[in-house]
Amino acid sequence: MLILEDDDEAAALTVEMINQLGYDTIPGSMNGVELALEIQRRRLNLPVLLASGYAEAARRSAGARCPS
Repeated sequence: MLILEDDDEAAALTVEMINQLGYDTIPGSMNGVELALEIQRRRLNLPVLLASGYAEAARRSAGARCPS
């Protein structure tokens, strides 16, 4: 299972809970926009939904890297 969370404490807690349920997790160092771009690069037809509490920062980052 892939966990993507930018808050280190929330990520650690989530990973611990998921692991206790018997799932393996994959931590990494990508942010959400970078992950979305990589997914789109590998699977052009796979829809990607980004949700963020930091909408303006995400929009600026995505706009700088993604065509409209």
